[in-house]
Amino acid sequence: MNPFASHHLSIKYLCILSLLLSSSLFSFSQINFEWQHPIPTGHHYSDVQLIGANTVVAIGVDGTFIRSEDGGTSWKYYYIPTESLLNSMYFVNSDTGFVVGLNYCNYPKVFKTTTGGQSWDTLFIPTNESFNDIKFLNKDTGWFAGTNGSIYRTNDGGSSWINQSITISDDFKTISVLNKDTCFVAGDNGKMYKTIDGGTNWLLVPTGTTNTINSMYFSTNSTGFIGGWGEFIYRTTNGGQTWTQQYNYGSALAITSLFFTDSLHGFGISEYRLYRSTNGGVNWNFVYSPTNILNTAAAINSAGIGIMVGKAGNIQKTINNGVSWTLVAASNNIADLNSTHFSDATHGWAVGVGFCVMRTTDGVSWTKKYGNLTVSAMDAFFVNNNLGYIVGEIGTIKKTTDGGQTFSSVNIPATATLRCVHFINSLEGWVAGDNSTVYKTVNGGTTWTAQTLPNFSYFLNDIFFVDANVGYVGGANHKLFKTTDGGTTWTLLNIPNVVTNPQHIQFFTADTGWVSENGGRIFQTVDGGVTWQNINYVGPSPGYGFHFFNSKYGYYGGSNGLNCDTKLFRTDDGGITWQNTHLPFWFDINGVYMTDTNSVYVVGDYANIIHYGDSVSTITSTSNPSPFVEEFKCEVFPNPAVNQITIKSNFKISTICIKDISGRTVYTKTCNTKELIANVSFLSEGIYFITQVSDEGRNCSSKLVIKKAVE
Repeated sequence: MNPFASHHLSIKYLCILSLLLSSSLFSFSQINFEWQHPIPTGHHYSDVQLIGANTVVAIGVDGTFIRSEDGGTSWKYYYIPTESLLNSMYFVNSDTGFVVGLNYCNYPKVFKTTTGGQSWDTLFIPTNESFNDIKFLNKDTGWFAGTNGSIYRTNDGGSSWINQSITISDDFKTISVLNKDTCFVAGDNGKMYKTIDGGTNWLLVPTGTTNTINSMYFSTNSTGFIGGWGEFIYRTTNGGQTWTQQYNYGSALAITSLFFTDSLHGFGISEYRLYRSTNGGVNWNFVYSPTNILNTAAAINSAGIGIMVGKAGNIQKTINNGVSWTLVAASNNIADLNSTHFSDATHGWAVGVGFCVMRTTDGVSWTKKYGNLTVSAMDAFFVNNNLGYIVGEIGTIKKTTDGGQTFSSVNIPATATLRCVHFINSLEGWVAGDNSTVYKTVNGGTTWTAQTLPNFSYFLNDIFFVDANVGYVGGANHKLFKTTDGGTTWTLLNIPNVVTNPQHIQFFTADTGWVSENGGRIFQTVDGGVTWQNINYVGPSPGYGFHFFNSKYGYYGGSNGLNCDTKLFRTDDGGITWQNTHLPFWFDINGVYMTDTNSVYVVGDYANIIHYGDSVSTITSTSNPSPFVEEFKCEVFPNPAVNQITIKSNFKISTICIKDISGRTVYTKTCNTKELIANVSFLSEGIYFITQVSDEGRNCSSKLVIKKAVE
C-alpha cells in the first residue's frame, strides 16, 4: 500500500517561468561589489564539501558560494542568484553540483552548476516549502528534503523531479542515501522515515528520541549515526531498526554535521564543540572551539585534511584528521563595526566593538590597527590622512597623528558614552553622546568646553557642523537642535512627529541638509531646519547610516533585510527617489561612506566591510577628496569691506550666500566661476557670514566685516 502520492515534475515545461524569474528578479547577479573584509566573505556558512584532494566548496546565506583549489589556503567568492539562506549542497564531481535552501520572499531555492560554481541555473520546484538537505547517489540520482515532510527525487541529474513528500507537519532536516532503493530522512520530534523502494513508500522508524534530528550518516547499510538537538549522538547497527544513545551533552545546541572519514574516525560538529571518535563511534570526546568561533559544518578527506566552516565568515583547517585546527579566515573575533570614515578615495577607517580600528590605505585591503579594549568605539572622523579622532564608551577619545598606526588618549571631562564626532579643521571639533553630552575643542583636543542643550538629558546620535558657527545635533525623543554661534547656544527645531530618533545628520550648506531616523525615513530641509520634507520612505528596515557624496548622490543603509528588503539603497536625485541595490549580504549596516559618485563603502556586524561601485583604481584617478572644509579653499577680500568684495576659490562656485549675525539671509547669488566681484554696498555696518558652495556641493564659510568708513 502506498499512502503517499508521487508527482512527476518536468523542468522542461517550467524552463520559461524559470527564465522569467531569473531575468526579472535576479538580474543583480552581475552587480559590481567586492567583499573586502573578512576574506573571502563575512557571511554565515552552512555547508562545506571536499572534492578530491584539494578542492573545497562552501555555501551560506544570501547566495554565498566560495571555492578553493589549494585545500583552503586561498578562496574565490561566487554568487548564486538568490537572497535565500542556502542550507545544503552536493557536488557529484568537480564541475557538477546542486544547492538547496530556504523559501525566502519567493526567491529561487534549488540550483545546479556545471561550471564548478562559476555560474548557476535555477531549478524551479512549484512549492512553498524550504529545503534543508540534499544528497546524490551518482550524477543522475539524488534526493532533497525539507519542511512539512517534503521530499523530491531526480533520476536525470535534476532535469525533472518526482514529488515523494510525506503528508506530515514535521520538517526534515537531514537525508542519507545508501543506494538507489534505500534512503533515510529525519528531522523534527525525532521522526525518521525509511524507503527501500526508491521513495515510493516510506516507513516510520522509531529512533528512541523526541529531539530534533539535525544530522545523519550511514557508513554501511547497517551502521548509521544520528545527531541533533541537545548534542546527542545515536547509533544503529541493524539498518535503523533500533538505535542506542552513544553520547548526550544535554545543551541547547544541536550537532549539525555528522560524518566518518573511515570505519574508525567519526566527527560531530556543534556551534561550540567538536566531537571526535576513534573507535567507530562507540565513544566520543569533544574539544571546545576557539573563542567566539561558531561552527556549522565540516568535511575531512581520507588523508586527514579537512575544513570546518561557521558563522561570520570563519573557516578552520585541519591536517591531522581533526586533532587540531588552524583558523584560516576570521572576522577579528566577530567584532561589530559601528562607523566608517574616509579622508580621500583610498584612505579609510572603520571602528567598532573592543575599540577595534580597521584601516585601509589603498581602498581595497584592510588591517586591524587597534583594539582589544573593554570599551567600544562608536564613531571616527579624520581631518586628513594622518590626523583623526575616534570616540566611544565611558567618554573615551583616541587621537592619531600618523593615520592610525598609533593612538594617544585624549582627556575630556566626560564619562558618558560618546556616540559621534565632527571636526571642521585640524583644531576645531565637537563630540556628543549620552546624557545630552556635547563638548567642543578649539585646540585639537587639548582642552574641551561643555555645551548645554535646553531641556534635554538623553542620548545624542550624531553631530554635524557646516562651519565654525552653524551646526546640528540630534538624538532621543525625536529631538534635533541647531546652533549659529558654534554651540554656545542651541535652539530646538521642529521636526515631523514621524521622526523617532534622528540617527544621522549631513549638511552641504547651512540651509540644505538631511536627517535620517531609525524607522527607515530620511528628511530634508532647504531652509536651515525651519521646515522638513519627508523626501522618501526608504524601507521598513531600521536605518543606521547614510552618506551623500554631494547634493545629488547618496546611499542609505539599514538593518538585516526585514520584509524581504535589501539593506542598501541609492539615490541619484538628492533623495527624491531611491533604488534598491539588491546587494547579496546578510548583516546590519552600521556605517556608510561614499568616496565618489559611484563608490560606497558599507560596514557592519561581524567586522564586515564591502565596497560597491567602480573599481578603486578608477576612483583614485577621477575623484575629488571627501568634502572637508580645508579641501575647498576660498578667499574674500578686502575684509573688512565697504562697497564690494572679491571672492576667489580653487573650485567653481555655484552659490554665494551671506547671512547676518542673526542667521537671516541678506544676499544670494548663483554663478559658475572661480572668481567674482559682489556688490555689498547695501549692507549695514556689522558682522556677516559668507558661504560659498561649489558645483559639487562642497562649502567654504568665513566671517565678513562691513565697515562704512575704513580707518
